[in-house]
Amino acid sequence: MLKTLTAFLALLLAFAAPALASPPMPSEIAIFVCKVESAGAPSDLDKNNAEYTGAQKLKWAVRHSKMQCERVVYRLYDPAELFGAAAQPFNRQRCQASGIMIGASWNLQNAASDYRYWRSACPVATINEITKEVIAWHLPECPHRDVVVCEQGASI
Repeated sequence: MLKTLTAFLALLLAFAAPALASPPMPSEIAIFVCKVESAGAPSDLDKNNAEYTGAQKLKWAVRHSKMQCERVVYRLYDPAELFGAAAQPFNRQRCQASGIMIGASWNLQNAASDYRYWRSACPVATINEITKEVIAWHLPECPHRDVVVCEQGASI
């Protein structure tokens, strides 16, 4: 009886093992863009430089001691897939590097808006405390709630 039960459990685990595999990190990233305002009149040197670089003298807009931000989510893909190559697995290093590039690109594309890139966030794992396996992934909501308010649906 014990051998039969052991064999049955081994067989059950063999078929259940693929279902228990940890899900891969999703290729998504959240960037947080926050409102800025003018930091006063630029100096003469800044004026001359701004003609060539487009630089502005800005500071974070703070209301009730909190920055006003919004979360923007990007779904990423590996362009090599378009040419038949296998996609590279998305990991923390690729996510962090992507966050910097997306943030800089966002600032350039939205230079006329009152928002600027502040930081990015990679997916965070939800871990089963017993098996120590990744159950799911989620993107963080608003970071540092003590100093940041994430507005929903703000017009950027």
